Amino acid sequence: MAYELIEEFELDRLQTEDDRTLFAAFVHRIAELLDASPGSLFSMLYRLDVREEKIKAVLDPTYPMPPAEAIAKLVLERHEQRMSTRTKYRQEPREGWEEFEN
Repeated sequence: MAYELIEEFELDRLQTEDDRTLFAAFVHRIAELLDASPGSLFSMLYRLDVREEKIKAVLDPTYPMPPAEAIAKLVLERHEQRMSTRTKYRQEPREGWEEFEN
């Protein structure tokens, strides 16, 4: 899972030893946010560009997966899409522009 998601969801880095542990911590954090601060969670999902229709679908009581786990999967899927798009459209640095880089 990407560092930016760990930071966004305020996951403890000590809990992130492997992917399975990280995913469990991620699901737990989303469950906490759903219970205590759903507005903050939905704000994060909006910033991460997770589609509202998909969120509504996984929050439906008839959805076959627990809401926190389903939302975690949506976030990870969207993150993977974003990384793929960045890779696909990445441009090589242009000659002569080095002085304008950070």
